[in-house]
Amino acid sequence: MALVYGRDGFALLEAVRSPAAPVWLRDPPALRVLRTVWMQNYHRTVTEAGTEVKRRESEDLLPGRLRLASPYDTDARYGLKQGSWWTGYKVHVSDTCDDPVPDRSDGEPVPRIITNIATTDATVTDAEMTEPNRSTRCWPPVTCCRPSTSSTPATRRPNSSSQ
Repeated sequence: MALVYGRDGFALLEAVRSPAAPVWLRDPPALRVLRTVWMQNYHRTVTEAGTEVKRRESEDLLPGRLRLASPYDTDARYGLKQGSWWTGYKVHVSDTCDDPVPDRSDGEPVPRIITNIATTDATVTDAEMTEPNRSTRCWPPVTCCRPSTSSTPATRRPNSSSQ
């Protein structure tokens, strides 16, 4: 079935680029997305015997950071963390680095304070966000010692007006 979709998609892309097609139909944003998705997922070979369409194998696919994950949100990417997969974004949250010690008169530890929040595509790892957050995430800056941030998956639903 996937090969039928592939052939049909290439036929559609050729039809809208033909001289008989209306000019306005040749390059709307949705068609650019379709063309990108087809080029990333299918390979077409034209020989004397005809045209052959094949799905790209995993070794022939673009890295996840470059590959479209959703035609509705072209910035969304596939994410994986601790066995969980999602499509969308990742939110990195950083907090103060001091170890909680009883510091107040009531004996309760001083609370940690969120110092930075960054939203990235889902392929950005926690380690990649350590340095960019280091300068803004600790207060006071001289006590910054914790090398990691925490992150959670975040997805953005497509806007109904963009469909």
